[in-house]
Amino acid sequence: MDFLYKDELDKIESCPPSIYKSIECECFRWVFDDIEDENNFKSQADKNPSRLNSANDKKEV
Repeated sequence: MDFLYKDELDKIESCPPSIYKSIECECFRWVFDDIEDENNFKSQADKNPSRLNSANDKKEV
C-alpha cells in the first residue's frame, strides 16, 4: 500500500531518516462531525497551504 502523498514525500531528501524503524501502533486523527467531509482526508498543507510555508515553520525547524 502506498501513502496518499507518496509523490510529495519522495521529493524530500532523506525522508524518512535512515535511523527510523517501522512499527505498528494505534493512531488517532481529529475529524469533522460529518465523517464524509472531504477535509477529513486532506493534509493540513492541502487545507491551508500558507500554514506549511509560513515564516514560523522555517524558524521552528
